[in-house]
Amino acid sequence: MSDSIVTVSPIRNSQSFTQPKPDDSAKKLSSAGVAFEAYFLEKMLESGSSSMGGKNGYLGEGVGSEIILQMQHKAVAGELSKNGSFGIAKMITDLQNK
Repeated sequence: MSDSIVTVSPIRNSQSFTQPKPDDSAKKLSSAGVAFEAYFLEKMLESGSSSMGGKNGYLGEGVGSEIILQMQHKAVAGELSKNGSFGIAKMITDLQNK
C-alpha cells in the first residue's frame, strides 16, 4: 500500500456558503398564486355581473358591451390580485412555507 498525502487549501470565497442564492421556486409559486387569485376574482366578478340579469349598466347592451365588461373584469381582478387585496396568493405561499 502506498501512503498518499492530501493537502487542503483554505476557502478563499466563503461568502458563497453564507449567502445562498434566492430560490426561483419561491418566485414561481408567488407569481402562480397571484395568477390564481386574479383568475378567481375575475370569475367572481363575472358571476356577480351575470346575476344582474344581463344588464351591463352604463355600457348599454350589445356584443361590444359584453367584450368591454369582460376586459374590465380581467383588469380589475388583475389589479386586486397584484395588491394582495384578498390574500389568496399570500395563503398559497404561506402554505408552502410551513
